[in-house]
Amino acid sequence: MDIRSILEPRRTVLILLTGLLVIPVLSAKKSRTVLDWKTGYVWESPDACIDTWGLNRETFLIFGEDTLYHVSHRLLIGHKAGVMERSTVKYALAGGGFYLQDEAGRVFKLAVVKTEFDPNAMARINSGRQPCQPAGVAGL
Repeated sequence: MDIRSILEPRRTVLILLTGLLVIPVLSAKKSRTVLDWKTGYVWESPDACIDTWGLNRETFLIFGEDTLYHVSHRLLIGHKAGVMERSTVKYALAGGGFYLQDEAGRVFKLAVVKTEFDPNAMARINSGRQPCQPAGVAGL
């Protein structure tokens, strides 16, 4: 029996197994979610409407279209989102996550703590009314 006849079937099986392992990995990379970025407005940071669960959380109140998003994320060293209060920001909702793009183009995945439908939010922002206040209380 020739050594080639022994090694050839093993080589074929090895090539097939390698292909079966590589194809799912490549297809998983291609199935990345494309984010549909929208322009929102950072009303407040930190969000006074959210009870912070610890000192290592960053919270935002973001107004987008007709919805207020109360969002937070765990702070890691050097990973603070570079957004300013009372400025526009890019955000996207995908796969149950809230994605925020800061001024440097870095993308952060945040947890949505609460959403509020409020078509009059921009009027509230422009009038100076602070978030999480009763209707009769004006902002400073």
